[in-house]
Amino acid sequence: MSQEQTRITRRFSVFQFVLWSAMFGGYYVTTYLKEIGFSGTNIGLIVSVGSLLGSILLPLLGRISDKTGSARWPFLFVVTVTVVLTAFLPLITGNSAARIVVPSLYCLVIMTFKACEVSLSDSLCLERITPWKTGFATVRIWGTIGYLVISVAATLLLLRYNSEVTFYLSLLPFAVLFVMVLNEDAWEKRQLGAVSCAARKPDNKGKTRSSREDVKKIFKNKAFMAYLFLALGLNVECSITLLYQAYLLTGAGVEGKFIAFYQGIRTVIELLCMLVLMRLLNKGKLTLWHGMALCGILYIIEHALYPFLRTPGALLLIMIPSGIGSGLFYGVGPELVNRIAAPEVKSTCQTLNGMCTALMATLGTLTGGIIIDRFGIYSLTTICLVILVITTASFVTINLISDRKKA
Repeated sequence: MSQEQTRITRRFSVFQFVLWSAMFGGYYVTTYLKEIGFSGTNIGLIVSVGSLLGSILLPLLGRISDKTGSARWPFLFVVTVTVVLTAFLPLITGNSAARIVVPSLYCLVIMTFKACEVSLSDSLCLERITPWKTGFATVRIWGTIGYLVISVAATLLLLRYNSEVTFYLSLLPFAVLFVMVLNEDAWEKRQLGAVSCAARKPDNKGKTRSSREDVKKIFKNKAFMAYLFLALGLNVECSITLLYQAYLLTGAGVEGKFIAFYQGIRTVIELLCMLVLMRLLNKGKLTLWHGMALCGILYIIEHALYPFLRTPGALLLIMIPSGIGSGLFYGVGPELVNRIAAPEVKSTCQTLNGMCTALMATLGTLTGGIIIDRFGIYSLTTICLVILVITTASFVTINLISDRKKA
């Protein structure tokens, strides 16, 4: 590994660590709303509309990133809005004169921008590390470590405080992240040389492309469309199952304040999976396509087990396929998109990948809260299971027929 490659790997390992630490508080918005009396239907409506708006905003931010040559400014804007507004959420809900309407609209804005965070951060990270041939899983693993560390801290704090403490816990890593991204170009020129900045930008000299041509190029990419179909199904895990995890814990007899503990266990498994994944990918023993198919199979196993394992100890067992599947999805998905997408539409493809998450969140949460209130959480996980079976089976069949080469 060259000195420059070592520097970029360290830089974006730190980036992933503080990024996932900063985003941690946003995942407790629904838990907080449940604590202050919002029903599952109300929470589902807020998240679904916010996710729908986010799915519309994402491709626009992706196009801006591709046109300007970097996802840096769109990402910085999105993560700042999300973290800062989340930190002020308790002040808004504390106003008894506007107990429902104002907090709902406020959370709607948070959910809209939150839907854009991950795919824009993936795009920014990949645009910087790819020229140095650094694997995405190599740096993404530090995001999992960051999430694990802050999960442990949150678990201890939640023993004494309610979930709003997680909002403030995210502010310190956000400050570090903000400074890093703000000074990214200056750091790159200083540490890697001005040539590096020019090398990663697409060569558009003498080329005039319309947005319509770029859109056609995306949808004619059969490999990307096959991946996108699978990603739509796999996103039931992070967009629906994890969103309503508080209900799963309650169904298993676990108090909501221990949600961070279970997330921490799941994150440890995800971390171990990424460690193994890096070795397998580097040695060529696992292709990116096979990794995605395996992820779908593991999520199917997880959702098939939920109705039968309803004790705190049994729920820990379910964290195994869930954690391994997420390690594969987060470590393989963005890098696969980056490999199969055309250079001039890489950020747009990453945001379309993120749009799958937002659309699934819209579909799931729009009906998820109602399903939970009327039929229970296990009816929702069964529906997710059916979606996973259909999309995974279709993906495996398509790849068997096409006899796809290694990515």
